[in-house]
Amino acid sequence: MKKVTWIPLLIIIVGVCLALAGFAYGGGIHGIRGIALDRSGIHISNTDRGGLVKVDESFTGVKDIVVDVAFLERVVLKEGDGFSVRGQNYEEYGGLTVQNDNGTLRVNANREGRWQVIGPTDLRRGLNQTETFVEITYPANTELGSVRTNISAGRLVIDGLLCSVLDVINDFGDVDLTGVGSGVMTVNLSAGNAKIRNSEAERLRLSNDFGKTSLDNTTINSLDINISSGDLSANNLNVGDLFVNADFGSARFDRLMLGGRGEIKMSSGAVNISLNMSEDDIFYELSASAGKVTVDEKSGAALGGMWSGGDRRSDVSLSVESDFGAITLRFLK
Repeated sequence: MKKVTWIPLLIIIVGVCLALAGFAYGGGIHGIRGIALDRSGIHISNTDRGGLVKVDESFTGVKDIVVDVAFLERVVLKEGDGFSVRGQNYEEYGGLTVQNDNGTLRVNANREGRWQVIGPTDLRRGLNQTETFVEITYPANTELGSVRTNISAGRLVIDGLLCSVLDVINDFGDVDLTGVGSGVMTVNLSAGNAKIRNSEAERLRLSNDFGKTSLDNTTINSLDINISSGDLSANNLNVGDLFVNADFGSARFDRLMLGGRGEIKMSSGAVNISLNMSEDDIFYELSASAGKVTVDEKSGAALGGMWSGGDRRSDVSLSVESDFGAITLRFLK
């Protein structure tokens, strides 16, 4: 039987990869560059950026804000002297349009078929092209109705925003919220880090598929967190009801103040909690299928650890479950 060798095949594969990389990064032939993906398949695409669209406008009578953008490097909402929008984006990437639609400020930088044409040139634009961004300002202490941001890729920063409803979607990029006050807040990330600091909300629903999540000096009446893979940390969190469901990663709560019901479920990862409360203020139940349970430096069994304590008559309760990982609970008072 003839011996089969993989060397020729490997040489062909490497050659094809180098050729495609040359098209993507070297310019290719006759302006062709990049690998595009659309419904017809994978092909070499022409990625002429077109002209640079710039916007610098002021507005009045704004009540709501809607931002729908794709592949911008950053989107910033912050306090300013008034309502304004400043930014720039290439025509090939959707340009940039802004309008005040009966009190709704609409910002769009989203080419048609936003997910149909994606290539290395899209993902590497920040390395060798002019910065693309949107910056929105609003007067300090102005309370808006709803603020909605839908971002394909890029960093979102919101500072000093007051609104009834805040709805944040970011597919690939970080979300940084500071000094935000909202009635109902929703934050959804596919891949990126989420930071919420010095903020308040009546209700917050936060989901993060892949990335770190942190909350610092924040007060929320009802908090619901879902994490697929990534670490969760909270510092000086004051919360009424707390519900956490995490698959892979650690969860750490430092100086947590709980006023109602708390449920934390972890599939794989350690849970470390310090409560800014006394043991008499709460009833708690801790369960680790494969991990050690420790309460105020007193440990349960190394495997299959369970622990309950506190006051069963208390209106405040905490339940922590971990399939694979240790649970540590400390009382600071």
